[in-house]
Amino acid sequence: AIWNARELARRFGLPQWQFTLSATGANTDALRIARVATGRSTVLIFDGKYHGHLDQTMWSRSDDGEMEADLAGLDPATAQTTDALPYNDPAALRARLARGDVAAVLVESALTNCGLVLPTEEFVASLNTDVRAAGAVLIVDETHVQFAVHGGGTAVFGFEPDMLTGGKGIGGGVPIGVIGMTDSIGAVVSANADHDPGLVETGD
Repeated sequence: AIWNARELARRFGLPQWQFTLSATGANTDALRIARVATGRSTVLIFDGKYHGHLDQTMWSRSDDGEMEADLAGLDPATAQTTDALPYNDPAALRARLARGDVAAVLVESALTNCGLVLPTEEFVASLNTDVRAAGAVLIVDETHVQFAVHGGGTAVFGFEPDMLTGGKGIGGGVPIGVIGMTDSIGAVVSANADHDPGLVETGD
């Protein structure tokens, strides 16, 4: 675990890592950590996304502006703490962050569930600065892009996430998920170690 955490840190630039059994599990845990870190509940996602089969991210905004479920059987209460925004729209992101209720912004480094949509420089810059300035946590989901290029879209496009998630591509198809995090987010996990003991620090 330590050897792999060090390799992940070298590749993605985040110093602390936690292992899960799937990318869905990684995103689920990352959102929970963000809620603890911020004391907030709302999660922002983007049109065209796919973050696994967790209820809070299986929502989209319809043409009439209403939140609608991507699958049958979702808990409708999760739509109350989820908001879907257009990808590559910094103005929409800043306007939504201004409400002050966002715990986490969960974004793929490039959209791959609707063809291929690359992030613009302006969008990446907004994610890197506006999310943190609003007191929220930026989570970059590298599950699909991580194996396309060394360092994933995080390195290629210049994302600066508080957390990064990945899935089975890291294990060559073996069921696994990972969460990378900054030292400050790692400190939140360590402070709650009785509830979440799996953190691996890469330092000697």
